[in-house]
Amino acid sequence: MNGVLMAAGCSKRVSVGGRDRRAVAAAAGDVRAGGPVTEALELTRADMDVAHDAAAKVGVSVWEGSMPDIDSTDYHDFVIKDGTLIGDFEQMYRRIDDPWGTVRHAQSLKNDLVVALVRHVASQSPVTRVLHAGCALGALTARVRDALGAGVEITGCDISVTAVEKAAARHRDIRFLVQDLAQVEALPLAPGSLDLIVMAETMWYVLPFLGRLLRGFRMLLRPGGHLVMQQFFPQPGEQTYGREIVAAPDDLLRFITEAGFAVGAEAHLDPRRNHSMLVWATAP
Repeated sequence: MNGVLMAAGCSKRVSVGGRDRRAVAAAAGDVRAGGPVTEALELTRADMDVAHDAAAKVGVSVWEGSMPDIDSTDYHDFVIKDGTLIGDFEQMYRRIDDPWGTVRHAQSLKNDLVVALVRHVASQSPVTRVLHAGCALGALTARVRDALGAGVEITGCDISVTAVEKAAARHRDIRFLVQDLAQVEALPLAPGSLDLIVMAETMWYVLPFLGRLLRGFRMLLRPGGHLVMQQFFPQPGEQTYGREIVAAPDDLLRFITEAGFAVGAEAHLDPRRNHSMLVWATAP
């Protein structure tokens, strides 16, 4: 019996997600030279058993066959549920028009704070080349673009083809790309070419490769370039997934500094109920 090795966080047929792609592929007897494995692997039953064991050691969910159909309009069923990362973002965007309310709540206080920080960053040094990682439907991307004004070159990227298509239809003057952040090195952007990277409400979905992603961001930024992150943290007991990696805001700050950034400021919104942290860091 053959199987197809799949991984949480991927909406298409790929081997495994993020930093663990080659580790699991190698454990399954499929050692490849060069970059990460990006195609589906046809594996024997024995290979699949080895792959499951290897994936468990590095915290990646593995299953066989096609991504299952999820008959739901609740975004939780597609992303994180019962302590497990599902990561079927493509199916989520196909079934739900605005799953996280990013368009409905484009003018939210959290977004206002992100935009205010972007304006502050731009007042410190010129910002003309920007990446919005995990852009969803492009609502915040457009607000960042408007805050920076004429002359800015902004790129939004998301893993979902459907999300990118909808974002491009709404904002025809912004460049949007389909990109799995597990392969940040595959972005068509030169090292040191960016002034600013924005990532909001994406951390939980990139936890298995968060450190490598942040190091990739640092390489894309020019010396002195800026990273702006905004992230919601559930209250204790509300979410079990990922807490062994990032249990509190201080853990995210540690990841950022270990990636080589200098944290310039942090702000916290409503930490007793709906804790959201905003971080500004600079590349060396």
